[in-house]
Amino acid sequence: MKKPDDKDMLGSEYLHEVTNVTRIFGRQHDISVVVEGNMAGVDRDGNIIYPSIAADSRLTPEEISISRGYVDHECGHKRHTDLPAFFAYGDKCRSKGEELKLGIANAMEDPRMEAKVIDDYEGSHENLTAVANSVCQSWRDEHGATAFSLHQQGETHEHWYQFVGGALSILGRHECWGFDTHEYTSTIGTFQRLMGEERMAQCREFSKRLAKLTSTKQVLTLADEVGEWIRKEFKQDQQQQQQQQAQQQGAQGGQNQQSQQQQGQSGQGQGQGMSQAGQSQAGNDQSQDSDGSGDSSDGSGDGDSDGSGDQDQGSSDKDQDQTSSSADDGDGSGEGPSQSGRPDQQGTGQSNQQPNGQGNPDPQGTGQIGNGGDPLAPQGNRVEVGQALQKALEGKLKGMNQAQYRPFSTRFDSWHTRKDKKKSAIRECLNNEAGHERYKDMLNKSAGKLNVIRRKLERALQSDRSIHWDGGQQYGRLDSRRLVAAFNRQEKVFKRKQDAPAHDTAVTFLLDLSYSMNGAPIETSIQTLICLAEALEKTSIQYNILGHTIGRHSGNRNKMRKAMTEQANQSGSPYRFAHQFARNMPLDMFEFKSFNERLGMAKKMLGNVPQLITDGDKWNGNVDHEALWHSYKLLSKRPEGRHVLIVLSDGMPNPCSIMGCRALAQESLKKTVKEIEGRGVEVIGIGIQEDDGAELYQKWHTVWNLDELAETVIDELGATLMGKHLGKSARIQGV
Repeated sequence: MKKPDDKDMLGSEYLHEVTNVTRIFGRQHDISVVVEGNMAGVDRDGNIIYPSIAADSRLTPEEISISRGYVDHECGHKRHTDLPAFFAYGDKCRSKGEELKLGIANAMEDPRMEAKVIDDYEGSHENLTAVANSVCQSWRDEHGATAFSLHQQGETHEHWYQFVGGALSILGRHECWGFDTHEYTSTIGTFQRLMGEERMAQCREFSKRLAKLTSTKQVLTLADEVGEWIRKEFKQDQQQQQQQQAQQQGAQGGQNQQSQQQQGQSGQGQGQGMSQAGQSQAGNDQSQDSDGSGDSSDGSGDGDSDGSGDQDQGSSDKDQDQTSSSADDGDGSGEGPSQSGRPDQQGTGQSNQQPNGQGNPDPQGTGQIGNGGDPLAPQGNRVEVGQALQKALEGKLKGMNQAQYRPFSTRFDSWHTRKDKKKSAIRECLNNEAGHERYKDMLNKSAGKLNVIRRKLERALQSDRSIHWDGGQQYGRLDSRRLVAAFNRQEKVFKRKQDAPAHDTAVTFLLDLSYSMNGAPIETSIQTLICLAEALEKTSIQYNILGHTIGRHSGNRNKMRKAMTEQANQSGSPYRFAHQFARNMPLDMFEFKSFNERLGMAKKMLGNVPQLITDGDKWNGNVDHEALWHSYKLLSKRPEGRHVLIVLSDGMPNPCSIMGCRALAQESLKKTVKEIEGRGVEVIGIGIQEDDGAELYQKWHTVWNLDELAETVIDELGATLMGKHLGKSARIQGV
């Protein structure tokens, strides 16, 4: 629902944004947007599906607008479309074999609903315009050449009725909410070439009426009216075709008669017998032509559009004629029995054909409805919003084979907080009352070196809040630097004592919770976090503590694998499908302490963190760049002027999936760090007994023991938060 930006956006950032729609509208409108697979649309559970794009790709401003427009469009259906009424209408259309009418109803509901979305969120107008332009462009790419060719020949499309829904959709957007761009004008011209001016004029009238409708049910009623208009136009087309064919056959018969007469006259000099024979033959031809059963000009023996036809050339025998008609019956190419070969015998507009027992004259979905079939049976030619989105993002949906990091799905990703109410092994572990004692034990272990460093940080923070004086005041203490001005009787020669402002800084600690952190690494990391938190708690610096891993929630992990297996099997190439995605397990994010919480509320969870990792398994990997985006988004909402993000990890990212995905995750992390730092956030990486991260972070420090880790963090915090370096000088002074 946001207004399009002027800049491009990293793919992983937009994936975070699009899934955040669920948090904004989910409770009020039961809307869920998930990133998954390659397709765009709405699944059977009502979830809006956005295709999983490459995390390190960049979306252009146009692609961002199209993506947002797609989400606005689908969310609009959830908010403003009477879905039960629409689904019931769809069932009725399918039962009658009127698929085209269902498509027309959908095409007209789109612009009506979009106008409601724009009323709710003015900024969505630009997004919906972008996606409508994409729809127009995709549609013209598919049908523009055909329309131009027909226009050159002075003809319209034989199956013009298939384009009615698309025309009403584009015209409806123009009438309902003012869609009026170059793409609109060009697309309407293409529709007119395919359908003809008169039919387009009627579609414009329908669109003007559509703009006045206020409910889905009114749209469905108008769709019924459009369907009857199509049937009427289609029937008139049939009658005109029959008349033209009859005229062509009559003209061809006359030409044959004249030809035979000329041949008879030219043979008069060859004898009376030949002359009589020629006259007899001409008489036979004349007799055949006069009753309308002469051959067609191409000699193919095809009949009229209503199923009646001529016998095959040379088949004068009655048995041969019957055999030929029987063979052609049912495929619309010859004369068959009247009870099955003549749809709409009563003139009702309903087809009597029942191919395959389904009542659909177009069982193959080719758009060819045979002789006299129901024009509402085949699907219409219109580009869906989801299809337009997929085409716009085509280059970002390639996957690992093209060196792109793509998660299969975000549907099963989850946040774990102190307020979780759903029962799970994770919740039970983190809320174990033993966490309080574990926290105290780790805090006691820091009584030595960590306690000294904690006091050093506390004193540094307090000294940074030193008192200073503001000069040039009209009252207060006399400013010794302004004695000359005081002698000259100037008023502003005093100074006043001012307290230093509070520290304008917000800090996020992001902790790697992958299984490789089990043991000494997590013990060292959590002890350091406890020490730093205790120190920061007594200052004005705001901070939160987060953690991340993948596949920790076994239930979600199994659900994601099942969903991926199903889609892989449906794709027809499971191996190729699986190798498009670098992450096939859900992301688990943990919030141990939020910015607005006191440390005392988080002590139990922090004390249970080592046990959380111990209870995990080898499939609990880490995708740092995705966790960084989640952390950055929380940090960026803070009002403080300085933002610092400190990452504690024991090594490189590890999605724990297909071979080769680690390199993609590492490259994505490098780009993400650079992107976040480019937005003014200071990112510090702390490597626990690993130095591989030096090539991924601008600021990286590797530590091998507790003392080294703690001192490194303190030095970085001192330099970053206060512009001071707390190194040897501070230690020598006994701080």
